[in-house]
Amino acid sequence: MPSSPPSSSRDLRLISLSDLDKIFGIQRDVIPGSVYIVEEPKEETRSVEKPRAQTWRKVDLVVLPILSMMCFLSFLDRINVGSARAAGMQRDLQMSDLQYTTALTVTFIPYILCEIPSNLMLQALGAKYVLPGMITMWGVVALSTGFVKTYRTFIASRFFLGLFEGGLYPGVCLYLTYFYPRHKISFRYAPSNELGIALCGAFSGLLAFGIAQMSGVSNIRGWGWIFILEGLFTVIFGLLSFRLLPRSVETMPLLDDKEKESVIQVLKNDSRNITETRVSACREIINTFGGLHVWFGAGMAFALGTKLMGMFYITPAIVRSLGYNTEVKAQLMSVPPYAAGLLVTLVIGYLSDRLQQRGFMTIISNALCAIGFAVFLASTSDTVRYGSIFLMASGSYPSPVIVTAWMSNNSFPEARRATAIALQSMMASLGALLSVWLFGYLSPAPEHVAGTITLLALSGLEATLAGVNTIYLRKQNEKKVIARQFVELGDNKGINGHGDDSAWFVYTL
Repeated sequence: MPSSPPSSSRDLRLISLSDLDKIFGIQRDVIPGSVYIVEEPKEETRSVEKPRAQTWRKVDLVVLPILSMMCFLSFLDRINVGSARAAGMQRDLQMSDLQYTTALTVTFIPYILCEIPSNLMLQALGAKYVLPGMITMWGVVALSTGFVKTYRTFIASRFFLGLFEGGLYPGVCLYLTYFYPRHKISFRYAPSNELGIALCGAFSGLLAFGIAQMSGVSNIRGWGWIFILEGLFTVIFGLLSFRLLPRSVETMPLLDDKEKESVIQVLKNDSRNITETRVSACREIINTFGGLHVWFGAGMAFALGTKLMGMFYITPAIVRSLGYNTEVKAQLMSVPPYAAGLLVTLVIGYLSDRLQQRGFMTIISNALCAIGFAVFLASTSDTVRYGSIFLMASGSYPSPVIVTAWMSNNSFPEARRATAIALQSMMASLGALLSVWLFGYLSPAPEHVAGTITLLALSGLEATLAGVNTIYLRKQNEKKVIARQFVELGDNKGINGHGDDSAWFVYTL
């Protein structure tokens, strides 16, 4: 967490190395006689009451339902193309399997390219307008897809869907940092992001199946109504979001002035500027790519993105193999694994915040994943394979929550954080694109052997990167402790650094 360097002599006091280690939670051998110069907490900081649990629940009530619905609609409007395909879209538009997979690929190209620019635009213009604007625009595109008549127009609609939708996930992740300190954010990523995705995975097929029964109404095929009605709901919610989404803590409803002040003070203490150095936003963006921990996080994001999208191919294949003769029953059998994954995500997200252990929890979740994929590959029993989905979901869903929180925690100031989160989201999208080809074209259903082996290997890779990143960050924290030793009074030159590079910034492990 950020810790302020000394600013003036009247704010300073001398403390021992052992005392400072207690402050930072670091266990090391004490060097006799070593002292640090740290900033004495100012009186006005101590006088502000810390937010109560009730205050955080109010913040949750205002922010999380809106973000969860945004993520639900984002995923729904992206994956409902599979339900439309099952309802006859591919046949009506005369698409081959290769053309269909190519169309899905076209979605990801602008989706990936716009993530960093979108987050920087959100930082500059404010989430109050950027997020609802994106939702409304992609809703219009999704609705329009219901009227396409040719493969070319379908390709165009998928391109613009990716263009307007790409910035949502990194934008939501950045937006949450405006309301929660570092030690509370992992648990909030779970309901805001993963709840929407889990609900979409569990019920999107069932919803689309019901809508498809409207086939023939107004001479529109069932698959067209899937896009039209789901897109229309997205447009309506996007317009409502302009009104519902709070701009900042200061404008948040439900909180009184005292509660707002307490939350604002916590955020200031959590993210206070490390130095007085002024660095341009462009320079901060460039500096982001120099952090080794950023690239470790990007590698983990690629692995988790591949796994998460792969789950949406494996789960239906396993459920269909159980022999359910109706679409409704098959969709309902998909609900328990997604529910289990969401529950485990909430638990791991809470423990990750409580223990401040991102790396260890990432390793645990990937161990669950690996066991699930291994059971799926080793067993020929449909019942056992169905059970393996619970392990896959319980391991796949927590990863985005923890890894995103980890990247957010260790990126400072805001321009670096916005860029790092967007870079991570880009890599996750590249992983999802790999899954589209791997499971949609290269690894045939229902076995998906090559695809599942790939996901098993990526689980191992993500766990390894998490372990290496934890060791790396621990070493960096130890170097920063040493750099803070024997600081001459009022002279921090050479050891202060900037942003998360500062000797006074402590990385979350």
